[in-house]
Amino acid sequence: MRSRVRRLLQFTGAFVRMGVRATFSYPLGFALFLATQVLSVVSFVFLAHYLRPSPAIGPSYLSFAAVGVVGNQVLLAGISGLSAELSSAIEQGRMEMLLIEPVSWRLLPVALAVWQILYRVGAALIVLLCAWALGVRFVVEGFPVVVALVAAGSAAGVAVGVLAGSVRVLAKRADPVATVYTLAASLLAGTFVPLNDFPEPLRVLAWFLPTTYLNAGLRKAMLPGSAGIYGPGAGFALLLLALFVALGLPLAVWVFGKSLDVGRRYGVLAGY
Repeated sequence: MRSRVRRLLQFTGAFVRMGVRATFSYPLGFALFLATQVLSVVSFVFLAHYLRPSPAIGPSYLSFAAVGVVGNQVLLAGISGLSAELSSAIEQGRMEMLLIEPVSWRLLPVALAVWQILYRVGAALIVLLCAWALGVRFVVEGFPVVVALVAAGSAAGVAVGVLAGSVRVLAKRADPVATVYTLAASLLAGTFVPLNDFPEPLRVLAWFLPTTYLNAGLRKAMLPGSAGIYGPGAGFALLLLALFVALGLPLAVWVFGKSLDVGRRYGVLAGY
């Protein structure tokens, strides 16, 4: 058992090292990604002048949107990040090299997502620091719950990302699952717009998106006066995310393995 865990850590560590080298080999791209996160927070400062504090958005729109960016970034790490890694592997002809390694195919997408999660969670921390520097005050007592929510949200993103990847490896240049989820989450998960005034059918649809739980849970745990924001409390959000991961991640990994089997059978795994 110990040797198996050690081998798994070495396997995951190898993918993290490759991700680090690929990221910092293009320093301009890295700098622009971070600049985009910072500028998004700065833009909310101007919007906050036109949106007064209310129970629906908490103490200020800047705090509401900043935490929404963090939640969106954390969960999309396993979706957009994994999609980018798979796209790179397919287009550069590295997918076949990965598949001939003596490791389970079902572990590949999880290992590919680890660096993207670390990278994007780091970017989320920069967003929080920028928001704090611009005047947002956070509830320090909720820090342990916030860490648990980030971990559960990242795992939920991996579950959705692996499911999207099972379609991506066959569709090649299309990524329908990740695209549809990203669009739905941007509108329905309360990332930038409070859901309190949405029509009831849209609020019901929002409960099918784990981003909704993460955004609401983070706001309830991090912001003072956030009880009126639509969505579950921090503890209930953590429970919902844990259930989603427990049910969705094993299913997504199984579907990914079956997708690779189908691709191998029809000879469509290769791509340049």
